[in-house]
Amino acid sequence: MNFIKELLKAKYIIIVYTIAYGGGSTKSIFSFYKFCVQNNEKVVLIIRDTRRGGIKLFLAFLFGRKVIVNGLAAFTIWDVLIFSYLKNNTFFYLHEAESAINYFKTNFPLKFKIVKRILKNRPLICVSKWQAKYFQNVFHNNDIKILYETIENIADIKLKTDRINIVMVGYFSERKGVSLFSNIADLAHQQGSNMQFHWVGNGPINNLYFSNNVNWLGELSSPIDVVKQADIFLLTSIDDPFPLACLEALSLFKKLVVYKETGTAEIIEGLSGCAIYNDYNPTAALTAINKVLNETIDFYRIDNINKNYSSIESFHKRMQEILL
Repeated sequence: MNFIKELLKAKYIIIVYTIAYGGGSTKSIFSFYKFCVQNNEKVVLIIRDTRRGGIKLFLAFLFGRKVIVNGLAAFTIWDVLIFSYLKNNTFFYLHEAESAINYFKTNFPLKFKIVKRILKNRPLICVSKWQAKYFQNVFHNNDIKILYETIENIADIKLKTDRINIVMVGYFSERKGVSLFSNIADLAHQQGSNMQFHWVGNGPINNLYFSNNVNWLGELSSPIDVVKQADIFLLTSIDDPFPLACLEALSLFKKLVVYKETGTAEIIEGLSGCAIYNDYNPTAALTAINKVLNETIDFYRIDNINKNYSSIESFHKRMQEILL
């Protein structure tokens, strides 16, 4: 009965598959949830991957008002699919890149057909203009809102070094650009550069190239401590809707180099101290790195990005506007 009362009073009900996974799939929505609670807004969080998640989902269907379903993983559960198909006033906040969509389509073909039918006529929230364009092609939805993402507040600490530190944070995969990162490090070494390349994260190593010119740091409890020491954050992902690590780097006023087919590219275009490489190869990426080394960071514009894109206050405001 107490949970039903909570549902009846709730301004929003947030449904996630789990909060146990790493990466950015639940960070933003969980930050939004915590921010709402801290500001005395009535919000209910339902974690489907729990013993009573199905019961809570059923009660939310009966008594909930405005619902946010977070992430594609939630649709792997049949009751979430049925809930989403039947429940009005449900919003869908998706972060996934093309590779994740294709994986879902291949491994859950029937569920993917249902997801496409659901998302064609429902409010769909995404994290960048880049992703919105992709979702329009996939789901044929004309009601797509761009929310971006948010990050935790981070203190600005810069450590001195006699090397030019280039940092990437991510899971080991071809999509995240492990092999490209390695090849960039090799090319810089061949040219006698003073750069030192660092990768934070781990994962399977099959069919990936790991260079000895990269400092492979593994999984860290606080990757941001390494980002704080970086001169440049280098994103080598071949596709990434709106990576949180880039927002965290910008929040520390770090120089940023990214590939053009990522959501981050749209907010740093023309920004002094940041660069976009148009060709996915070591030469183009290293050229972009050398370019920003000779530039001064536009602190004013980055401060505006931090306030208007990544702050929880701006994220909360955009979410409120979308959910009106």
